Amino acid sequence: MANFIFKTTPNYSAFNKIIGKGKHMKFAKNKTAAIAIAIFLMLSMSASMMLVPNASAHSPAWNIPTSAYVTCAPSTIGLGQYTTIVAWVDRSSPTASGATGQHWTGYQLNITKPDGTTEIIGPWTCSSDVGSDWKTYTPDELGNYTIVFSWPGNVITTGTGGANDQGVPYVNDTVAGSTSKPYTLTVQQTPVPNWQEPALPTDYWQLPINAANRGWSTLPSNWLLGSWLVNSFQSEGTVPLTAHVLWSQPITPGRAGGIADAQWPGVPADVNDYESPWSAPIIMNGIIYYNAPPVADSAVYGYYALNLYTGQQMWYKNGTDNGLNNPYVMPDPNSGSGASQSYLSLTQGQLYHYDSVNGNGVLSYLIMVKGTTWYFLDAATGNLICTLIHVPTGTAVTDQDGSLLRYSYNAATGNILCWNSSQSIRPMNPTGTGQQQWKPPLGSVIDAVNDTYWTLLGPSVGGTQTWIVNDILPRSGYTMNVTSNSLKGLPGSITAVLKNDNRVPEQIFGSKIVSTGGVGVYDPLSVACDVDQLYVWLVSIDYGVTGYTPSTAITNTQANNLGFGATLLMNKTITVPLPGLNDTWSIAAVDYDSQTFQLKCQQTAQSWCYSLTTGNLLWGPTTSFNQMDYYGLTENVYYGKMIQISSYGGTMAAYNITTGNLLWVYNATATSPYESAYGNNMPLSLGAIVDGTAILYSTEHSPTKPLWRDSYVRCVNLTDGTLIWKLLDFNMGLSVADGYIVTCSQYDNNVYCIGKGPSGTTVSAPQSGISMGSSFTITGTVTDQSPGAKGTAAIADASQEAWMEYLYEQQAMPTNATGVPVTIDAIDPNGNFIPIGTATSDASGFYSLGVNANMLSAGPGTYTVIATFAGSNSYGSSYSESAFTVNAAPTVAPTATPQSNLATAADLMTYMVAVAIAIIIAIAIVGFLILRKHP
Repeated sequence: MANFIFKTTPNYSAFNKIIGKGKHMKFAKNKTAAIAIAIFLMLSMSASMMLVPNASAHSPAWNIPTSAYVTCAPSTIGLGQYTTIVAWVDRSSPTASGATGQHWTGYQLNITKPDGTTEIIGPWTCSSDVGSDWKTYTPDELGNYTIVFSWPGNVITTGTGGANDQGVPYVNDTVAGSTSKPYTLTVQQTPVPNWQEPALPTDYWQLPINAANRGWSTLPSNWLLGSWLVNSFQSEGTVPLTAHVLWSQPITPGRAGGIADAQWPGVPADVNDYESPWSAPIIMNGIIYYNAPPVADSAVYGYYALNLYTGQQMWYKNGTDNGLNNPYVMPDPNSGSGASQSYLSLTQGQLYHYDSVNGNGVLSYLIMVKGTTWYFLDAATGNLICTLIHVPTGTAVTDQDGSLLRYSYNAATGNILCWNSSQSIRPMNPTGTGQQQWKPPLGSVIDAVNDTYWTLLGPSVGGTQTWIVNDILPRSGYTMNVTSNSLKGLPGSITAVLKNDNRVPEQIFGSKIVSTGGVGVYDPLSVACDVDQLYVWLVSIDYGVTGYTPSTAITNTQANNLGFGATLLMNKTITVPLPGLNDTWSIAAVDYDSQTFQLKCQQTAQSWCYSLTTGNLLWGPTTSFNQMDYYGLTENVYYGKMIQISSYGGTMAAYNITTGNLLWVYNATATSPYESAYGNNMPLSLGAIVDGTAILYSTEHSPTKPLWRDSYVRCVNLTDGTLIWKLLDFNMGLSVADGYIVTCSQYDNNVYCIGKGPSGTTVSAPQSGISMGSSFTITGTVTDQSPGAKGTAAIADASQEAWMEYLYEQQAMPTNATGVPVTIDAIDPNGNFIPIGTATSDASGFYSLGVNANMLSAGPGTYTVIATFAGSNSYGSSYSESAFTVNAAPTVAPTATPQSNLATAADLMTYMVAVAIAIIIAIAIVGFLILRKHP
């Protein structure tokens, strides 16, 4: 037999996100996959080997022996629990390259059950390029199971996709089959324990969340701007359930807001001449990023990073200290732009789920966009990392791994393209392990559609890294490049790319609305037109239906189509529901889950619901509530409801997306009818849909001054349309992340962070003088410990709106605000727990509770008193301890029993009086006798 040597297999499954959507399961939802991934990493590094020839051809063909292995974890489980069976062969195909090349076929598990019967799993094709794979198995009998793994062997081929060129000399060699030793799985009646992690918190929490607490993965959320959200729908995280303010501070230090001078009564600082000092910020990893005010009285250019939980400034970049050194651009007199200036500012954030053979995690970036140039910044420092130039235009999408996509369509050729930011940034090397490593090169400038960096370096042969011409072709940055005759001539352009609940792009919806006379084509999401017909079409994005192109002999990082196809599902001409009226029509609320879209008429302020599948009308029209609806209706679909908001009518209505039945209506009724110029309601705009609520606000495109005084940010329950809370706020943009709303009010130019804060509880009891039978008072405080109002009273949820407006917005102090309940308990001298009572704090945070010592059944001794505030929707919980000592009742001296034959005080007095009288009489008699004896 010919000689051969062994080498650890490089795994070429670099970017799972662009290979197949089936791999994009959320970690918290697939613990089995998590275990298997860990095992794969171990096996790919230490066990699986590939064949490396020491000759250029094998004649005759080699016959290579193998060994098969099988194990399972856990090896002892309870009935009804699962185990993960891991099987592998010690040789992998030398042509395997990630998801492409040859993968072994014929894998099979033979499982002999305790009753002697045999269960077979397989045969199947190994999913990995290192020869290892896994299956989950749930036994249904008690006893010992015997597991044997086998495979029949394979003749080496190039497989599909980009084969590993180093393995080509092995083609037509035979790798022999093998069978593993038996492995025993024991199933017992008693379940084996699972990892016990803390319960999901309902209390105050902060980032970072310990990665051991996988169940807490539902808590964090981010607001990245760009295409991260679709129609302001925040699909993850929670929302504050009261108006409690965590902190507030000016947009920039020292920048005044509010009323400027008595000379101009009620006029605030902001001009609003098509510019605002604030817009919705990026919130990422518990950090708020926002641009400095681009307004007329500010020479500041730059951007800030603030701690979400404290408002503390972490850093500030002025535009000359971030590696770009380009603070602003002076206007070109010949450009036709007048005196306008342009300068770079933060555009969006990116969280990229990096997943390769040797690494898995989430990377964070800030992005600045100017034209077709993208600047990637370090989110921790704000400094430049790398630059992409010539980024193509198209419909923006963020996919399930956080990659930034741009979809485009060419009707003349029937071509659909998808550019991918992650594909655009080149790997560390064209081949080998480096080809699986993704890291933006520091200081590099990369052509997003024609990266020739490796091409210019040329082939590398004979060194530690080898690559040929096919490995270093110019890289386009495209991951989908599909051309089909069936796609030619579709009218219009892409209106929306539809994603499933895991953000995987599934369908492309296109439309065309032509202006009267057929002069031009307009974007149907923003500019309507005046004809009776429109055109709609739907294309499915098909995953893994072809090999890599332009050649199956290249790696995924060199290809421009990673197995994608496209299928036309629907192409229809629609006549508008109200023809012949020369009305203005537009398309909105294109929704993947319900497979519907809305067609709305501006003049009647109504919408009709159509099927994405057939293009047929399903129901409509909706109700028109107010003539001000003419100036703007926005639609969103949220879990079976079509939510329609009237921008100036001030209503929000919910319809059943299947039947069109009106479910409820919310009116933003004005407190004073003189504050709204638009009727009985205040204007409404949608800030976010999150956690079963709609976050709404009132604002105006170019507000008159003085500003209206009835503008609020509102939280409305989407189940029934009831108001949960509101807070005074003339909004300039808001974001929602990690359970907090970050907004900025034009009333005072202050940033507000709304959400739950920490609390503090104290307790005090008398340290002396308590005896059995006596009464005493336990006192203490419950206070807000949030950064913005530390030490102020903790107030009941129902009083939060008025209390926060008093603390932060100079409104009147509410006279009916109530505090929070406090539970008082004790631990007696014997260690027993004793409930004592409940008190409610007042508007100063103070509480008290009277206690009688006879309530303490353990009698005299030292007691530990515990005051507990259980927390609320506004505050986290807190408690405090103190102590008091109860003494025995004092001893009282006994009273003597009176004798009946003893003289009383009255008797003695009578006797003394009688004796005195007798003496006086005797003296008188003696005196009389003496006087008689004298002549």
